[in-house]
Amino acid sequence: LDVRVGFDYFAVAGAFELSGRIPLAAAAPFQVAPELAVGMVFNSGATWLDRDNFAYNGVRVSPALRIGRQLGETAAVLGELTLPLDLPISQEGGYRFRPLVGAGGEVYLGQDISAGALAQVGADVLKAPLAALQTRFAFAVRLGIGYRFF
Repeated sequence: LDVRVGFDYFAVAGAFELSGRIPLAAAAPFQVAPELAVGMVFNSGATWLDRDNFAYNGVRVSPALRIGRQLGETAAVLGELTLPLDLPISQEGGYRFRPLVGAGGEVYLGQDISAGALAQVGADVLKAPLAALQTRFAFAVRLGIGYRFF
């Protein structure tokens, strides 16, 4: 189980999620685990970096699949597919779907502390209220200290 807090610089948006994952395969050195996160997202609607952004508070449902391979005792390489869907809580409607795939690594530093990085690319499917559907390039970078990616 994880608690995550995120920030989207371009949309000036924040998210709070609770997630859980269950290892399906753990045959050394590989690991596979599906994950499901549910939470809230708060988008300011700022358009200074993204002219298509729109303001909303909503529910985020984010299924994911993680694959990891241990490289010795202290390091691992990771692959991840995430499918976050933001559903605004308003009568205007709209949604944001951002499927991303990426890779990264994790290093165990000692005393139950690890450091990791994960880079992802994909699409940003955006349907603002009373606007046409838009699809554009998306990317994400996650950095963590003390957070286990796998």
